[in-house]
Amino acid sequence: MKGPMPACMFRFMEFVLALRDLYIRPRKRLAAAGVREGSTVLDFGCGPGTYSIEAARIAGPGGSVYALDLHPLAAERVAAAAAREGLATVSTIISDGETGLDGKSVDVILFYDTIHLVEDPHAVLRELHRVLAPGGTLSVASHFMRGRRIVELVTREGLFEYRNRGYRSLLFVRGPA
Repeated sequence: MKGPMPACMFRFMEFVLALRDLYIRPRKRLAAAGVREGSTVLDFGCGPGTYSIEAARIAGPGGSVYALDLHPLAAERVAAAAAREGLATVSTIISDGETGLDGKSVDVILFYDTIHLVEDPHAVLRELHRVLAPGGTLSVASHFMRGRRIVELVTREGLFEYRNRGYRSLLFVRGPA
């Protein structure tokens, strides 16, 4: 992306995502991705934070959730929601790619409805590979790309290997590259 979208567009997107969450059950998607008590989760392109907050509830006090988005309003929304719910394990990151996280430190990466927006997906995928722990899961979904195209894009450089379908997502493991 070439910078954050205008605030009015972000608010519209927030509304659309709220509608999405009426028919896509976030908890079921997170369970299929492998989020459990004690998990460290990166929600890349977190938007208003539906998945970040639900992941924090599941991971509990022994887990950590990093909610990353390019838009400062996303960080504000996630931080406010986490504070309202007393979820001290949620941290926000404002970035278009670099996470600032330690290598191999994340158990599950959520990459939902974002891959089609990323200006340099291979740079982002290299960063996600860097931070994903061995045995961890990258869960990807996009309403704007076919599954086959997602698999081709994510596996192209050998960074990730396709594992299987999750609940309304595609699951990948860290490859050897």
